[in-house]
This record gives sequence, structure tokens and C-alpha cells, in this order.
Amino acid sequence: MQITRDLGWKPSIYDIIEYMSGLPSDKQLHLKKAVRLYLKFIKRKDLLEFFEGGWSSSTSSGDVVTISLAEALGAISLASYMDPVYAIYLCTLLVTGLRPCEVKSITWDNQLVALDPRIFKLEKMERKTKRAYYAFTTPALLEALEKLKDRPRRRTNKIVIYRREVEYEVLKKIKHVYQKFEPRLLRDVNSWILTKAGIQETIVKFIHGWTSKEVFYKHYLRPQMTREEALLEILHMHNQALKEIDKWLRENILAKL
Repeated sequence: MQITRDLGWKPSIYDIIEYMSGLPSDKQLHLKKAVRLYLKFIKRKDLLEFFEGGWSSSTSSGDVVTISLAEALGAISLASYMDPVYAIYLCTLLVTGLRPCEVKSITWDNQLVALDPRIFKLEKMERKTKRAYYAFTTPALLEALEKLKDRPRRRTNKIVIYRREVEYEVLKKIKHVYQKFEPRLLRDVNSWILTKAGIQETIVKFIHGWTSKEVFYKHYLRPQMTREEALLEILHMHNQALKEIDKWLRENILAKL
């Protein structure tokens, strides 16, 4: 493999695993994706088990750290005492299942008010969004976001905005209690919640942006459904699955704004 030649190695799976072990978890994941793709290309599926995760799944696995729902809510609760705005950002990650870069790119102009204000359409923007097409929120989260929108001196149309120095201080505090916590892992927790609620994998992948919207509409929806009807049905399933999370958000976070 080219990477092994560049590093002066012989092409050994174990050398790559050893090299990956010294990388941060996010870089491990990206390298793992590349290796899996190469192994599929050269038809060495017998080696794929060494590199679980990556493009084979919408959630982290193997040696990539995941967190529990209790840890996620605990981290958000800690954040709310230091900066409620940043806590709402973490809540948005947990509820929507989007990547951090995608949440940061959403503006109020993306809101599908005529269809349902809880749905936002993500515009494809280089380096900001990857595969997600829609963001599905919940009543309490939308209420929290609207409170942020109405704050005085707010000069941005983005649904969530916070100061970077605040993020540093809040995450440092959270990591004292939950050492493995990373905002991006809230996407995995969202996937777990939706799956546990009985939502089929294809729907979960669509919510997370892994399934092409064209393929999804063509093959996984009832033929008589319109795009709008499909989105409203997915929103209903999403909101039902996150009903208890939304209640927790209203009782523990929304009151502090």
C-alpha cells in the first residue's frame, strides 16, 4: 500500500494498526476509512475485521471511543452551569445527530417553516457539510434555539453561536468528569437512541445523512408519499424516539436560558 511505502514499511496490516494506535481517535477513524476502502478495492475482505467502523457503519466502534446516554446528559448538564448557550449547542448535536461542522453551518434561512419549523434543510457547502440533508429538531430544542435567536446584540443568522474560548473552558471542565467526552460522539448517542426506539436502520442513516436522499425517496418510501409527507413522517418518528430527551432538555437546560 502507498502509505506503507511512504513510511518505509513492508505492507503489513499489523504495522498500520500499530501506527494508528498513536493517533487521536478522529484521525484513527479517517485512516481506518481509507484502509477499508483500499481493502475492498483489492478484494481483501478477509482483512476488514481488523478495521471495524469507518464507512461500514454510521456509529463508532472498535477502538474509537463512544459514550453512554448518561454521560452525554451529564456532560451537557455540566456545560449548562458554565455557559447555557454552549449547552444548547451540545443539545443540538445530541438531538439532530449532525456533525459539529454541520450544526455550526445551519442558519435560520434553512428553516422549513411552511412544512414544519422543526425541520431545517442543510445546504451543501464545501468543508462545512458532508452528507446530511435535513436537520430534525424537537419542540424544546427549537424553543431553546429561538430564545438564543432573540438575544440582544446577536449579529448572526446562525442557529447556534458561541465564543471559542468558552468552548475550551467548558470542555476542560467536562473532561475532568468524563475523560472520553467529545462533542462529535453525541452523534453516536443519537444513533443509539433512534435504533433503540425501533427506527429502522435506513431511516437512521437518512437522518444522519449516510443514505442518498434520491435513493431514499425512490426505494424506501411508499410510492404514494410526497417528499413533504416523507419528511413529516420521519420527523414524527424522530420526535417520538427523543421524547424523553426533549423533556429532560426542557426541565434541565431550557429553564436556565
